[in-house]
Amino acid sequence: MVDRARVITESRAVLARHARTFNLAGRFLRADQLDEARKDYETVQRQFPKEPSVDFGLGEISYRRKETNAAIRYYEAYLTNAPPKTAEAKAVLARLDELKGGKPGIPDSTVPKPK
Repeated sequence: MVDRARVITESRAVLARHARTFNLAGRFLRADQLDEARKDYETVQRQFPKEPSVDFGLGEISYRRKETNAAIRYYEAYLTNAPPKTAEAKAVLARLDELKGGKPGIPDSTVPKPK
């Protein structure tokens, strides 16, 4: 039989450790220390592969490094797992439009199509 209290305690310890790593990744990203940020985001991603905030951070790193294909992949993963219609999701959609050839900062859906 599994000791539930031990499992819960261990799970909380894992979450706390990864929360610290995730917060540190965000600090590195804001400080433009992209190698360190990527390392920490990837550490968290191994434990929580569907966490949209991690995909957002990795997308931002790839975008800043002009790694277009990687940025698109991470932003699309973000949209798959994030709540829709948030300000962040709208910003990611605009960024994706830019990366895919739309006008910077303007979602393709708002740009009139030629007739």
